[in-house]
This record gives sequence, C-alpha cells and structure tokens, in this order.
Amino acid sequence: MFLYKRPIVKNDKDYYTYQKGDKFIPTVVDDVFHIMINNEERKKYLSLIISEVLHLDYDYVAQNMKLLNNKLDKSKIKETTKTVDCICLIDEYIVLVEMNRYGNVNTLIRNIEYLFKIFTNLRKKGEGYKYKKVRLINIDNFRFKGIKDSIIKYRLSNIEKEKFHFLTDICEIYHISLPNIRKKMYTNSKLTLLERFMLVMNEEESERLKEIIGGNKIMEEYRKDMDSILEDGIISIEEHEEIERHFRRDERLDAMEEEKSNIARNMLKNNFSIKDIHIATGLSNQQIESFK
Repeated sequence: MFLYKRPIVKNDKDYYTYQKGDKFIPTVVDDVFHIMINNEERKKYLSLIISEVLHLDYDYVAQNMKLLNNKLDKSKIKETTKTVDCICLIDEYIVLVEMNRYGNVNTLIRNIEYLFKIFTNLRKKGEGYKYKKVRLINIDNFRFKGIKDSIIKYRLSNIEKEKFHFLTDICEIYHISLPNIRKKMYTNSKLTLLERFMLVMNEEESERLKEIIGGNKIMEEYRKDMDSILEDGIISIEEHEEIERHFRRDERLDAMEEEKSNIARNMLKNNFSIKDIHIATGLSNQQIESFK
C-alpha cells in the first residue's frame, strides 16, 4: 500500500501546543526551526540530524555543509516566501529538511516537487549530466496508521517483490515520525541517537529528559540555546501566537484544496465531465486531468 494513501493519525498530542506563559516552544514551530536548525551559527544541530539519518560521519558533515537558504535574522522568516524549510550542500549531496507540523498529503507531495525541482536546478551549466545525490528528510509531527517505525526510507524501485531491486540511489526520501518516537520512549525501548535528539528538540521538561540527553554535549547545548533565545526575547509568546495563526490559516487552505481534489477524483470515477467537475470544485482543467 502507498504510504500517502494511508490514513494520517492526528489525535496524538501536538508538539506545537503549549500553555500560555510556558517558556518551552518546540522545534516543530517554523520560527524556532529556522533559529535553531537552519542557522549558520548552529550548524552542529543540523549536522547531527543529517549524519544520523544518512549514516555519514558527523565531523565530515559539519565541516563540509553549506546552507543555501540561511535565515539568521528572525524578521526575515515572515517576510520571505516559503519554498523549502532547509536546504544544504554536502559535497556530493543536496539535502532538504522539511518540518511538517500538520498531516496533509498535499504538503508532503509538494515536498517531493521541491526535491525534483532542486535536483535539476542545482546542476551547474557546463557540468553535462553530472547530478548530485538528493536527500529529502521529512520530520513529521504526525504518524501514518499502521506504521510503527520512527524512521522509514524510500527509493525508486520496481514493484515485483520476487525480483525486488532499486532503480537508482540518486534520490531518497526519509520520514521521521515524532509521535512514533514518543511512543517508543513511553515503552522504555532503547532509543537511537537521532531519536533522542528529536525528543530533546520537541519535548517539554520531564523527568526523563536528563536521562535522554545522557551527557551528550550537543543535546545539552541545544537546550541551553533554547533557554537563551527565549530569555533574550528573540521569540515572544505573542509573536509565536501570530505565526501560529498564519500557519493554521495555511493549513485550512491546504485542507480545502485536498477536499476539492478528493471530490474531483470521485466525480471522475462516476464519469462526470471535466466541465462539471470544474464548476463543482473550481479546479482548473489541467488539475482535473492530472487525477485521471
């Protein structure tokens, strides 16, 4: 079964919810993500994520990483148009990192669109067909029904199980499920370094947090950095609430588009004309044709 055809479970505790006045704001919030992860001065945190997901040496990643859409100034976060949360070059790799707070299939498919656009656009003139390896890392604040793994990896492959093999390793897509990591923590299962770091980035203070950090210097520094930026007023609760309203509006718009797409697919199955579907949904003829 296709992953994106599976129901998305949305009734888990949301990482981005918080009590007013609480200092803790998790990394799934876009402004926090850009300050803590997509940031030249804090590349060690992104380096840890990428090295663990791609099984690369941490020092190699940290020394060779080049951020391509760095946003140090928080004021720019609301001013710039969002295309991809984070993109960097590491020698032969182009790595995209997306923080997906809401379970919306259209958003996930759009991430794949970004992957292939960047895959072709970053090839320099004169290089012929010399392509870099592209890796898309989705950090999901939701889980897919029936999927218990905290991280799953996809490549292009054939569909004949008895002759299973991959087509290429040029493109890979990863999904990290934060709720599945939390469930693993609750069952006292052994956590990987990546799983521990995801919890450190997104869990409120708890009795287990010190145990999860386990003396790891990068994780300790991450929590100290978070405390520091909140104390310095770089992120205020009021600003955070304003940004939350903005993204919740976008989420509602995405949900409406997804509903229109579902209606169009059902109407096509029932042999409605393109014209009738356009009138009913407002979708363009080209969009409707793509559902056939």
